[in-house]
Amino acid sequence: MKKKLHIDIYAGIVMIAFAAWWMLEASKFPVVPRRFPMFVGAAFALVAVLIIIGGIKKSKAAWKANEEPKAVIQWSGFKYTLIGFAGIVLYAVGINYIHFFPATLIFVPLMMLFLRVRKWYQIVLTDLILNGLIWLVFVYELKITLP
Repeated sequence: MKKKLHIDIYAGIVMIAFAAWWMLEASKFPVVPRRFPMFVGAAFALVAVLIIIGGIKKSKAAWKANEEPKAVIQWSGFKYTLIGFAGIVLYAVGINYIHFFPATLIFVPLMMLFLRVRKWYQIVLTDLILNGLIWLVFVYELKITLP
């Protein structure tokens, strides 16, 4: 029987690659603003290493029992993750075309509907409060121009 690796090992490798890319992009920032993204990238890489270590332990336990490691991700659940990720990508692209606040006003309700929030007042309040707080903090207080 060919020894297979637990899916956590593959997920951890992808996470480390993402963390490396994240830190590479953060290294292009000026010194002070790059501190937080570098910290986030390092923390993400550390979590990825811990996931790989767990995957190795699960693989070894399965090999010892002469079994194949069980995949923890099933397509039925994973497809919703991919759809959600595609929605986030479309949101990011939409920001470039219709700017931040209109894109957010559209994205938040659609994502809430995707996540099966059905009470319209919850969707409207969440959208308005979120956009209001973002405007208050970033535009009004910090004087940051959002895309």
